[in-house]
Amino acid sequence: MSEKYDFKWVPHTECDDFRRRMIEKYDLKWVPLTVDATDDDLRCMMKDMSNHLGKTGFILTVNDYDDDPRGLYEIPECVKFFKKIVDLGFISLLELSTTVDGLAKFSGCPGLGALEVWLCATGHFSTGRMEISHDLMSEFLEVLENCNDKLRKLLEI
Repeated sequence: MSEKYDFKWVPHTECDDFRRRMIEKYDLKWVPLTVDATDDDLRCMMKDMSNHLGKTGFILTVNDYDDDPRGLYEIPECVKFFKKIVDLGFISLLELSTTVDGLAKFSGCPGLGALEVWLCATGHFSTGRMEISHDLMSEFLEVLENCNDKLRKLLEI
């Protein structure tokens, strides 16, 4: 069984106005990170972000690559960073998706949700229209549950 989802990215020039509108409408917070963030930095951020769960949504952005013509999923240091934040369980704090209709509160957000980060980290991401099979979605949900367990352990709940 295969389902097709549209990944809708907002052009960079429209981001500022889009972010303003999304913050007003959905009370979103953008989490700007750099690929050199340490595990301790990320764990500290996770603890802080967890205090706002249920009150706001979090969208990941990666600094320092705005002028790079490649997609983040094509940049080795970004892919390595995405793998690290998945391994730490960081994605459990992000919105489920920012691009997939039916999963995203809003479609076409200029940032990454948990699904997009995981797709980039695992080499499954592509631009434009892509198919996400039932098996691939099940794999993601299993990883996300594991990330939720890591977050609970970090927070000692």
